Amino acid sequence: MSSMDLRRRLDEVDDSISGLQYTRASLVRQLNTMAAPACPILSKLSSEVTSEIFLHCPSSIGPRDAPMLLLSVCKAWRTIALSTPKLWATLNLDFDCLPWGLFDEKGVENFVEGWIGRAGSCPLVSQLRVGYMRQEEERRSIPAIIKRLSSRIQDLELRIDRAGYPEDTPGFPILRSLTLALPFQRSGDQVNVLIFNFGAAPQLRKVRMYAGATPSLFALPWENITAFDGEMLLSKDCAEVLRLAPSLVECTLSHPAERAPDTPSVCHSTLKSLTLPNSILSEFLALPVLQYLDLSCATTDNPHLLPFISGFSTSLLTLSWTQSLPPAAWLSGMVVLTDLKLTGLSNAYLTEFFALFDRTKVPESFLPQLQALEPHRCPPYVNAALVDALASRCLTAEDGDARLRSFRQIWPYNTPSDALEGYYRASGFGTALEELVEKGLEIYIGHATKTKNPSGWLFN
Repeated sequence: MSSMDLRRRLDEVDDSISGLQYTRASLVRQLNTMAAPACPILSKLSSEVTSEIFLHCPSSIGPRDAPMLLLSVCKAWRTIALSTPKLWATLNLDFDCLPWGLFDEKGVENFVEGWIGRAGSCPLVSQLRVGYMRQEEERRSIPAIIKRLSSRIQDLELRIDRAGYPEDTPGFPILRSLTLALPFQRSGDQVNVLIFNFGAAPQLRKVRMYAGATPSLFALPWENITAFDGEMLLSKDCAEVLRLAPSLVECTLSHPAERAPDTPSVCHSTLKSLTLPNSILSEFLALPVLQYLDLSCATTDNPHLLPFISGFSTSLLTLSWTQSLPPAAWLSGMVVLTDLKLTGLSNAYLTEFFALFDRTKVPESFLPQLQALEPHRCPPYVNAALVDALASRCLTAEDGDARLRSFRQIWPYNTPSDALEGYYRASGFGTALEELVEKGLEIYIGHATKTKNPSGWLFN
């Protein structure tokens, strides 16, 4: 083939390339003008509605999750996602779960800068979790990220070691909720040395500590804290929280360590809600206005427990008690209690309780203001004593005692589904319960989760 022929052939190829490039550009323009080719339904919705739908997507920073995924679907979705600041208001940097190499050569800090820039002026919710297996560059970036977020963050969770905290103390002017954990305590760490000062957080109200974080390791505006949640704290740490936080209204303590010998006694005059996993703290606390108590006790042998609860019997409205239960007769001192949940009852306990609960048989007032009763994880208990006791509580008593409005009897998961069929059909107790429902009493008897099998035990 001559050189002229080769040149002519080359010109033909160039013409073909030009034509294909024009065709490609035309297709790209058509694609970009489509509202949502991946979801034709959304193409009929306004940008405002589409934006609201985006806000209900689970948020992650991964490229295959919202909101990052929304940027790569089409031009319309990208525009809507970038013009929805609230979509970028949650930044969860859980390095233990993120894929390696997620961040480009510009690094984590630039990624965070771009993310919060898209959030505009929205308050931020952020979670920072770092494990030992992450790259050192990512670990070194955490203090700078905390400082960068400090003025914008409203809810913050930090599961990082001591090295992750900035050396200086930034302010947190809008921080309202804080969760702290120290998952990697080294044997050489000075466990009682202050790690970080959150004192410049005037709006902080809720604090949670777990996995090694204790009150002595962080300076907080305790005078403003209204809710505290702590795990694996010594009894002295729990008492210290109550002493430091005079405005505390709600306190949840779970999985406590053993009793500390130097635990101080504390009287708290504003606490209204308390969750305890055992009776250890009953020796040290006085709570004169407590209204809600959730208690789990392996034993009631602690001589301080019942006197502790009796100390707020005139204010307690809701009591949830699990495992080793108090004597049924002792509950007669709960004169203003409106909601009672007892977990792990035996047949003998049920028999004693409902004998006291029947207003027609017990002259003295027993739980006079009770409106909701739930025996939980108990054997099926449906008999004349139950029906009579519930019937006696369906009307408001002349002396001002309250009317029972809700009764739930929850069986253990392994109880046969047809356990009550004989009572319902042969003994007629089901019919009697239906009559109580007609009088306004809500009744549920059965498993905690409703099954698809038809049954007569749910009345509402």
